[in-house]
Amino acid sequence: LHMFDLSEIPGTATIEEALLKIYVYEVTSGTPQISAYRIITSWVESEVTYNKADSSTDWGTAGMQSGTDYAATAVDTSSSVSGAGWVTIDLTDLVQDWVDSTYSNYGVMLKLSSAGHLKTRMAEYTTSTYRPKLEVTYSD
Repeated sequence: LHMFDLSEIPGTATIEEALLKIYVYEVTSGTPQISAYRIITSWVESEVTYNKADSSTDWGTAGMQSGTDYAATAVDTSSSVSGAGWVTIDLTDLVQDWVDSTYSNYGVMLKLSSAGHLKTRMAEYTTSTYRPKLEVTYSD
């Protein structure tokens, strides 16, 4: 699960590009692809677990339920990942929807959309340069 603070982007902004970048440090099998899904249930980073969105709210099913906790259709899917490096997922339309308040910004959930296994760096990783990042270009 990934959520990014967009409060510095004016509500009148036009999002020209919004790219989610995830660092993959190892592909252990196959050439998987990563899909991003809009989360539709509020959650708390310090409290979220496999079973709960926060300390008092269960996910629709353990591990999150498609259509209830996250949108059933992926926002975007990466190209096939065959080795270590940055993987890019285009979130431009979704970030525009968040800025326009079409949807609440509860972030995105990532899951593999093709066979394989990989390892990524997450927000807690000690070296900040390898943490997930959302690069947004906009005009206002």
